[in-house]
Amino acid sequence: MERRWHQRGRVDYKAFMWFRDVCIGDCEVQDIAPEGMYIKARSDHLPDRLPIGAQVSIAYISENPEAHLVCCKGLVVHSEDGGAGLLTREVECGDAERQTSAA
Repeated sequence: MERRWHQRGRVDYKAFMWFRDVCIGDCEVQDIAPEGMYIKARSDHLPDRLPIGAQVSIAYISENPEAHLVCCKGLVVHSEDGGAGLLTREVECGDAERQTSAA
């Protein structure tokens, strides 16, 4: 059984996820808390189930309260067809406008 310290809030953030150095685009963060999130692939690019313990990288734009680019590493703690629950690590936030214009 999965245990959480904080209740996750429902969100709808478009995201990119990298698994084994392959970018899996067209994902969405569906719920989030300070220590984790649930991410779902909206396409069939995600393997049926990510291995428990696998490390992934995530990038998404948070719009709460202002737009910020959030990049983090995650550890897969729950996996099901097309989605995964992640324990987040190494979270970096920045100004989304500055980050995207610099690219």
